[in-house]
This record gives sequence, C-alpha cells and structure tokens, in this order.
Amino acid sequence: MKDYYKILGIPTDASPDAIHRAYKKAVKKYHPDVAETGSHERFLEIREAYETLSNPQKRKEYDRKRNIAYYNSLRRDNLGKVRQLEPIQVLRAELILTPEEAYRGGIFTVEIPWVVPCPLCSGDWRLSWSCINCNGFGYVNVRAEVEIKVPPRVLPGMVIIKKWIGPHGREVRLELVCRIRRPSGFYKCMLW
Repeated sequence: MKDYYKILGIPTDASPDAIHRAYKKAVKKYHPDVAETGSHERFLEIREAYETLSNPQKRKEYDRKRNIAYYNSLRRDNLGKVRQLEPIQVLRAELILTPEEAYRGGIFTVEIPWVVPCPLCSGDWRLSWSCINCNGFGYVNVRAEVEIKVPPRVLPGMVIIKKWIGPHGREVRLELVCRIRRPSGFYKCMLW
C-alpha cells in the first residue's frame, strides 16, 4: 500500500491547508513539464495522494486501510508466518491499605473480578441459551486472587505495577494505585 503521507512529505495529522501546501510544492518540483526534476510517474503518485488526502471521506477510508495494513505487517514474523498479535490488557484499580500496611509493606492477596467464558457451555451461543450456569449469557463472573508485593513506606498515590496471567490465559498488566485509609470494612482492591 502506498504511503500518501510520505509521498507528500507531511505528518499523518496534517491539516487540509498543510496538505494543499505540500501538494503545490511537490507539483512544482515533479511536474512533467519541468525539465530537470520532472517525472510523470512521480507526478501521478502525488496527484493520487492529494486527491485521497484532500477529500475527508477518502482520507478516513485510506487511514483505516493503512492502519489495518500496518497491524497486519506487525503480525508477521521473520519467516512470514502469521502469529497472533495480542495486546497486553491493562487493568487499573485502587489498592486500599491501612497506615500500618503502607508503612510495613508486605505481600497482600487481592481479589480481581473477571469475566470468563462459561465452563459448561464454553460461551457457545447455541448452547448458552439453556445453560443454568450463565443464564444464557455465555459468560460468568469470577474472582481471581492475585498476590501483590507492596514495598515498605508506600505513599498515597504510588502506583504498583504487576504483570499477571489472567484467567483467560493472556498477560494482564495490573496498575494498582495505593490509597491509605483507616480500616472500616473496605475491600483491599476496588476497580475504577
């Protein structure tokens, strides 16, 4: 796929005026009537790029296709085989500590709520409608226990990051913001 932004020499977030200026500059340089630098093929590329990027609807469609092509190229390894590209899921939550826990630190077990495919029907829509375990939704809520190592002398607002393999088998990055409160029946972990 041709990179129209590169052909015109502009950034991907260029304004319509910037696109027009870049087009005019490139036309002056590569027009076939110009003796030294003129090139018919290059001029046609520039015109095609301008026609696409100057039209908001064509530009939106081009950007969509360009992004798909980019991510598909990332999915190929050196041998040309397609591999699954799974982004790391980020889960942000509050880790609520007492003043003593924040001062001493330690290892704490927190429960993370999670949605997983139903173990009885495996989330299959043909089977889930009659499943009593998930009531036809195909998914069930579970709580996964995760051990978090908290360093001593934690301050409010500090972020503890832990990589963890979630119940679905994929990597999850937990970002826990420490909050310090007096104990009065708060849960250890509250999702945002």
